[in-house]
Parts: sequence; C-alpha cells; structure tokens
Amino acid sequence: MTTGGTGFSPRDTTPEAMREIIEREVPGIPEAIRTYGQERTPYAMLSRAVAGLRKHFNCQLARLKARSAGILDALLPGMLHAFQMIWGGGHERPKKAM
Repeated sequence: MTTGGTGFSPRDTTPEAMREIIEREVPGIPEAIRTYGQERTPYAMLSRAVAGLRKHFNCQLARLKARSAGILDALLPGMLHAFQMIWGGGHERPKKAM
C-alpha cells in the first residue's frame, strides 16, 4: 500500500505510476475508499485513487490518501478475502473447527 499523491497538483502522479505497475485494476477498492471518506469530508470525491493486482508478486496494490487513519477498518475484510482468492481459494468462508 502507498499513501499520498492522489491530488491535483503537478507532483501528484501516484495514480499514473500505479497504473504502470499493476496488471489488473480493481476499481472497487478506490470506490470503498471514497465512500468511507465521503462520510467524513466532502473532498473525498476528488481522490484519484487506483488499486490493482500484480500477478508477478502475487499481491494486491492499493493507493490510499495521505490522511487514511481508520480506512483499513473499511478495507481489511475485503482485502483478506481477496488474498484467499488470489492464492487459489474460492468465495467460501473458512469453515469453523469442530
């Protein structure tokens, strides 16, 4: 995960850099980030966040805004599930031990 660089200034080029290294974009992650942020600030809609998968490293890449305290609460359950799918699992939830 990275933070910062999703604004409108000339030095905010993180989304463009992310698009160069990800292989498959995952638009739902930035949507969740904006939804979470919109409940806290009217400026969340200005985020140019990008998230995606990079198969070579078997990982997810997410671009968080610089002030992202608490955002992991919104993203963590979905991202943990995504890792399960990346590693060959399906959509099933883990079975409880008996």
